[in-house]
Amino acid sequence: MFKLIKTLFKEMKSIKNRNKTLSYVLESEEEINNSFRMYILVRRDILPLVHCAVQSSHAVAEFVFYHYNNNTKMWLTLEKTMIVLEATKEQIEEKMKYFAERHMNYQPFWEPDMSNEMTAVAFQPIQTSMAKEIFSDLKLLS
Repeated sequence: MFKLIKTLFKEMKSIKNRNKTLSYVLESEEEINNSFRMYILVRRDILPLVHCAVQSSHAVAEFVFYHYNNNTKMWLTLEKTMIVLEATKEQIEEKMKYFAERHMNYQPFWEPDMSNEMTAVAFQPIQTSMAKEIFSDLKLLS
């Protein structure tokens, strides 16, 4: 009898965990628009795809190093979602200017092996609804 109860309890726990996962996956549009994501722009125009991943990682590491504050800590604790987009140098500079004008943080990465060429920029985590306005002209890294 004890084995049966123990087995039933495990099954109930498993169903509960699956339902939690399912409800997390099926977020409402409002939840998605209010969630925070970090956007990273990489220079796909000068980098092979495999290097883009490395350069975006450098930018994120430097962002966390130079701009670690309560907002960054909250994003690292609760969200951790990163969106990597392709951009040209001009597009990156345009987005950096947008963030600078609004006193929002961003961190470029300059690759020493490429004569200190700017290869990627990580922008402070922002709500998806705001990001749609800022980054809608760029496409996902592919």
